Amino acid sequence: MLDFLMTVGIVLAVVLWVAGAITFNSLRRGWYGIIGLPSAYVFTCFALAVILCISQGPKGKEWLSVLLYLVVAVAVLVWIEIKCTTTAQHILAPIVAIMLAMGFCVRIVLAVLLHVEIANPAKEEQDSSLDNISFVDFTTSKGTYKLISIHGNYAWYTDPDGRDVKLTKEQYSKM
Repeated sequence: MLDFLMTVGIVLAVVLWVAGAITFNSLRRGWYGIIGLPSAYVFTCFALAVILCISQGPKGKEWLSVLLYLVVAVAVLVWIEIKCTTTAQHILAPIVAIMLAMGFCVRIVLAVLLHVEIANPAKEEQDSSLDNISFVDFTTSKGTYKLISIHGNYAWYTDPDGRDVKLTKEQYSKM
């Protein structure tokens, strides 16, 4: 039974590595402002440490390290979940964090071994000027709009009246 679970775990890890490497740029852009690479990497490392320690059956004081790993992984996951605004984001956040971390590792290995660039500058040059707009707090004649969260091509703001407003990059560029 344990051999079967280990095989499934290895296959799942390989699938996540490949999927993370292929979708790295789009995941990084789509989840910008919710999951950063450092938090994705820390969550993945500590979650894998917990899984490895439990699968090897820690004894005695090793349970204390498992508990510490678990606390750090949960703390980072809570930090990520606080930034999520939709149910889909809450559900997908741990999976995306793992895919980002694993995809980043694959990209680093490819960069070192094959001299492949981590980012794709040709693709980023093709992006429209609206894609390069950074969402920030801004002031209009009505008052100040405070940034709540960024989600790829749109962001949530609190308007001067205290209501939450969704602005796309097109709307933002016109203000």
